[in-house]
Amino acid sequence: MRLTADQVAELVGQYQAGASIAVVARRFHINHETAARHLKAAGIQTRQPGPAIPPDEVAYAIELRAQGMSYGQIAKIYSCSDTSVRNVLLRAAAISSSAK
Repeated sequence: MRLTADQVAELVGQYQAGASIAVVARRFHINHETAARHLKAAGIQTRQPGPAIPPDEVAYAIELRAQGMSYGQIAKIYSCSDTSVRNVLLRAAAISSSAK
């Protein structure tokens, strides 16, 4: 799907407002690389991706999972994929068990 100039401007605005490349790509139904190309063409310096769940939020995400929330439900809170949530929580469990 080709984006109109207005859509590209909206994509840029959303990215500059804090949305990740992955999020704007999903919103505009384009792939990650295409979104990044639009940003580059607009002269926007892209941010390096941070962790799917901020380190100070991992304990809360673990708590949500323990309360029965699915990876997908937690992913919606953090605007990331369910696989990313699963990986973060598995990594946290591995670190926790190795510290014992």
